[in-house]
Amino acid sequence: MTKVKLAKWLLIFVAFVAVANIAIDYYRNYPMEHFSCESNFETKLDDKTISGIISFMFNNGKGQVKGSFNLIENGNKVAKVNRIFDFNYTRSGNSYLLVSKDPYNTKYTAFIRALLPDFYLLENSGLQLEIYRQNASGYVFVRADTTIIYCDQDTPIAPR
Repeated sequence: MTKVKLAKWLLIFVAFVAVANIAIDYYRNYPMEHFSCESNFETKLDDKTISGIISFMFNNGKGQVKGSFNLIENGNKVAKVNRIFDFNYTRSGNSYLLVSKDPYNTKYTAFIRALLPDFYLLENSGLQLEIYRQNASGYVFVRADTTIIYCDQDTPIAPR
């Protein structure tokens, strides 16, 4: 084999390795940048509870949250709140910083603020999360080293 042929094969091999690395990186990262999922959600503080369904959509730096919640105080349903808002996000590994784009003003703001982060209510408010893929269809959302949501892609959840 001549030096020219050897150089050509070496160049082809290097190009193949580079393309393979790009493909592997894409395969690993795509599911963490392009997914949607939903979860039953409930949080309580003293006599107040928010219970319902929340869904997230992540698409290459932009996202959307949809929620349908019952506000419950002292065991009695106070209201049903439906909320849809957009956010931008940045990602580094499993760490996500979500920044809300839409404010939410309602007579139930004080109730909601007692139970949920400002991200759900205020424009340009951030929420730092770790998101881990658990299997082909599920994601775990972690905040301050505490699991807050298991979010599933495949199984739509019927409201209670």
